[in-house]
Amino acid sequence: FPSHDMGFRSRACFYISKINLKRRVDVDALATFTDENLLYTTEMALRYFEGIEEYEKCAHIKKIQDTIKKLLDKA
Repeated sequence: FPSHDMGFRSRACFYISKINLKRRVDVDALATFTDENLLYTTEMALRYFEGIEEYEKCAHIKKIQDTIKKLLDKA
């Protein structure tokens, strides 16, 4: 995440927090938009939240990242 754009991070955190991998519609949305860029973005998000010790967010993002990896493997 760009360190200079707090608004960007806030919006990203909001949208990430709304992803529920138990809801089919959310998984379908990930499947629609999954690509290497999205995978890279989750990696950058993990690094950021690890750096500020937000481990609950890391756990949520890791689950999303694992789903993205599975979707990419199927493609």
